[in-house]
Amino acid sequence: MALTLYGQNFAERSAQLLDNVESMLADIDKVSEERTGLVTVATVPSAACYFMPDVIRRFQSRYPRVRIKLIDSSAGNVLDAVARSQADFGICFAGSLPSEIEFFPLVEDSYVAACRRDHPLAKKLT
Repeated sequence: MALTLYGQNFAERSAQLLDNVESMLADIDKVSEERTGLVTVATVPSAACYFMPDVIRRFQSRYPRVRIKLIDSSAGNVLDAVARSQADFGICFAGSLPSEIEFFPLVEDSYVAACRRDHPLAKKLT
């Protein structure tokens, strides 16, 4: 079986297209490997302990030449650091939300009260 003239032309152009796509993807990977710099994250202590270690580990495996600086502070100071461009972004609780900062939810978490079974509060909760 042989390709027609049109079939040969299509096959050649398809191969060129695939080569171009592979080349572009390789260029993108190369650029991402070359990213350098510093990302400053302001965060409340609970976020710094709870999920930031895993986030930082994954980020640094993807962008090993980018350094991360954590500012561990209260929610008000986190918002202030973002508003004053002292941090690239912040992670805090949704409290008073300044209009100059864009917010979006990251994590939904449940808080519980913990007490001994013989504590008076435990009897009220059951």
